[in-house]
Amino acid sequence: MPTEKKAFDFWYAVHNTQIVHVPSRALETFGETRIHYYHLAELPDVPGKVRVREGRLEAHKPLLITPEAYVQEELSGFGEQARQYLDFLKQHQDSIRILQYGYRLSQESFSEQVVTDSLDAVAERVEGEVKRSEDPFAAVIKGVDEDLSAYRITESTRKISDFVDELSNWYVRLGRERFWGKGMAADKEAAFMTLYTVLEKLTRLIAPYMPFMAEEIYQNIVRSVSPDAPESVHLCDFPVCDDAMIDADVERQMAAVETVVQLGRSCRQLSNMKVRQPLNMLYVSGADFGEAYKNLVEDELNVKNVNFIDDAGEFVNYDLKPNFLTLKKNYGRFLGKMRGELQKLDGAQVVAAFDRGETVTLTMDGTDIILNKEDVLVEAVKKEGFTSQVDGKLTVVLDTTLTPALIQEGYAREVISKLQNMRKDAGFDVTDRITVTAQGDEEALNAVKAYQDMIEKGVLAVAVSYEAASEGAFAQECDINGKPMTLSVKKA
Repeated sequence: MPTEKKAFDFWYAVHNTQIVHVPSRALETFGETRIHYYHLAELPDVPGKVRVREGRLEAHKPLLITPEAYVQEELSGFGEQARQYLDFLKQHQDSIRILQYGYRLSQESFSEQVVTDSLDAVAERVEGEVKRSEDPFAAVIKGVDEDLSAYRITESTRKISDFVDELSNWYVRLGRERFWGKGMAADKEAAFMTLYTVLEKLTRLIAPYMPFMAEEIYQNIVRSVSPDAPESVHLCDFPVCDDAMIDADVERQMAAVETVVQLGRSCRQLSNMKVRQPLNMLYVSGADFGEAYKNLVEDELNVKNVNFIDDAGEFVNYDLKPNFLTLKKNYGRFLGKMRGELQKLDGAQVVAAFDRGETVTLTMDGTDIILNKEDVLVEAVKKEGFTSQVDGKLTVVLDTTLTPALIQEGYAREVISKLQNMRKDAGFDVTDRITVTAQGDEEALNAVKAYQDMIEKGVLAVAVSYEAASEGAFAQECDINGKPMTLSVKKA
């Protein structure tokens, strides 16, 4: 199947059916429900529907079926497969919707710039960041293309879903302040152009799976600023991977960052410590990434410093238990006493030995028992003032000691969270500027005053005053880490 026809032919993989090419017209002709079940019928190797022959889809009868036919005929033959496929697409569609905020910003804000400037000119100015953003996306395009060529539908959608989660939960979420900037400064322009470039390619990538969602995004962010673009996303070329854009080192470092952040969040949960409460130090053993990535971890976990260490043993105790599943066949008669023998060992040394690929020997009743890594269940046990989590060779240790300065900043960040929720409850747009009033506990008020600049920046406030709420303001009684406070927000 030629590359430029993949998106189109995969969607309309049917012979001799009267479906017009533009999705909106297909919708008007057949209705959304019938088109939906048409897509469901594209599953390969379905008796009487579609099967794979010499690398192509071969249809045996028209694939456009009614819901009634689907319920009565199709479920009886491959119902569970169909249900799972449909459920997965629904989950993926929900994930795509996360990006609605991002592409709406692109449509509303970025289009203002391209009215007097061409997309090519903007892209040239921010070429570096756009290319960096495509490092992970190039690998996704390559993987999806390979899966589709082999008709691995579910595997390809998982790759897309994972990328959408990373794009929305990392780039869009962490770039909110850049999107909020006034005017069209260089940094804001770069953020929008990067998001635009990725979303434009993403719409072409998801077109075979989610035709109407892809078409809506395409019309909003592409056709609205580029009238000469193809009329429909389904008339565009399927994206092609540029292998030169794949940077394995960037992907490795970012994967390490994501794992460290995940483990750090688990440490906070175990310590009953909100992410909004800043902490002093996170120790990391078994991972390595550059300074920019280190700063990202600090921001994500709200810690002042990330410190790389060779051995986390001084912060972590390890509880060793025998794995009954792997040991019972050869050493079943020793299992009753083995737990006690393992407790006598230095847990840190055992873990280090396993990480080096070595084995550990126990001698019980004159018998040498050779233990591999999979024979021992290892659980990290926190020391006072520290919480740790382990994932393979990677260990993170969170210092949970609170100082007065950290507690005060925690109050300020809690206020930011409350104000952000109040913005939402009041129905404000994400870009609306507001005024804020604060009254209540003296200790909490002192924190607001000390961190007023940070609060104003975090909630898009033009001013914070310490008086009663003005007329028309949206006010609430709030609990700020146990301190009572009355907050109000109002459009500036």
